[in-house]
Order: sequence, then structure tokens, then C-alpha cells
Amino acid sequence: MIRQSATMIRGRLVPDNLPSFMAGLKLAYPNGTKLWITLSKVQGVSDPLRRYYFGAVLETIQNHTGHSKDGLHDFFKRHFLGTVLDDYGIETVPHVFSRESDLSHEERVQFVDDVRMFAADNLELFIPDPDPQWRKQR
Repeated sequence: MIRQSATMIRGRLVPDNLPSFMAGLKLAYPNGTKLWITLSKVQGVSDPLRRYYFGAVLETIQNHTGHSKDGLHDFFKRHFLGTVLDDYGIETVPHVFSRESDLSHEERVQFVDDVRMFAADNLELFIPDPDPQWRKQR
């Protein structure tokens, strides 16, 4: 499977990195191969919950502990979501905010709440809601 971002320009689909895309196609699929193509709209990093989590929650914890946001995020994923084995038996941590995530919006909200409660209980950090409606935003 090949994943490639692309942009619609004047009614035409243009891969963002055309040379890389074409090279990948040539390597993966010989001439004459029939392909099924699925398109989906890219969700940008404008997810309010993701912005709040990385910009406020992890930022506050990072400033208090000195740990990196990536390290904290990995720790909290392992702590609250556990690990899973991939198709090759390799232990991985679930995705939370990426397109590969299997979590529902409600599960992501619960994850953020769990991290905030961890910060309150273990680090004595109070991290306020960004606004009263943030739980409902998708």
C-alpha cells in the first residue's frame, strides 16, 4: 500500500511529491496491475483537542518536569492505552491523534482527561479546560 498526500489543483489531483510517488508506484506495482484508489480529505493539525493536548497539557507538564513532549506523550500512551502487537509481533503504542488512530473522539477526550488527572494527582499541576465546549469539538 502506498500513502501519498496530494492537492487538487484546477480539477486535477497532483501528488505533493510526484517523483517519489511515481518511483514508489513503479517499485510496488508492475505495468498492467489494476489498482483500487481511495481518496480521503486530509485532516490538518487544526484538531482543537490535539492542539490543546500538545499546546497546553503537555506543555505545562514539560515545563514542570523537563521531559520532552514526545517522551511524555509516549509515556502517557503506554500508561493509559497499553501496547499492541502489530502484524509482525512487534510491540507498538496506539496512535491517538493521527489518521491511523482507531480511537473515537470520546476516547481521545478521555485520554486527555486521564493525562490531566495524572498531572493533578502525581505532579500537583492543575491544567484548566481551554473553553467549556472543548469536549464537543471534533
